Amino acid sequence: MIVDSLSNAKTYYGISEPIKKALQYLETHDLRAMEPGRYEIDGDALFINVGSEYNPKSADEGIWEAHRAYIDIQYVIEGCEYMGYADIETLSTAEEYNQDTDTTLFEGKGDRILVTEGDFIVFFPQDGHMPGIRACINQKSRKAIIKVKIS
Repeated sequence: MIVDSLSNAKTYYGISEPIKKALQYLETHDLRAMEPGRYEIDGDALFINVGSEYNPKSADEGIWEAHRAYIDIQYVIEGCEYMGYADIETLSTAEEYNQDTDTTLFEGKGDRILVTEGDFIVFFPQDGHMPGIRACINQKSRKAIIKVKIS
C-alpha cells in the first residue's frame, strides 16, 4: 500500500509504467469537471471510474475487500474519508473471489488512514481495504478509482 499526496506522485513513477500513466492522468486532468463514469486510459488495462458525490458510511457499514486482477489507485477529489487497511493474511474470507467483479470480501480488523482532498492510495492484491468510511460529520466526498491491470 502507498498513501501520499498527488503533489508527490513523481516519486512513484518508477514502480511501473502503468502506475506512472495512472498518476500522470490524475495530475493532468481536472477530475472535478469530469462527469461520473468510466474513462479508458488504455482500454481494460488501465481505466478510471470517476464517482459522484456521496456520504461516507460508518465503520460498522464498511466491507473489507481485495482484488487480484487490478491494482486500485483511489484518489480523493473532494472531501475526506477514512480508508481501512489490513494485509489479507490477517483477515478471514467472508465471500470467495468473484472473477466478474475482481473482488474477494473479508471480515476482520485493521487500521484506518485519513485520506483528504488531493491524496491517493494505491492498494495492491495483498492489501485488504475498506474505503468510504466517514471521517467528517455531514461532509460529502467524491473520489476516483483508477484500475491498473496486473500483467
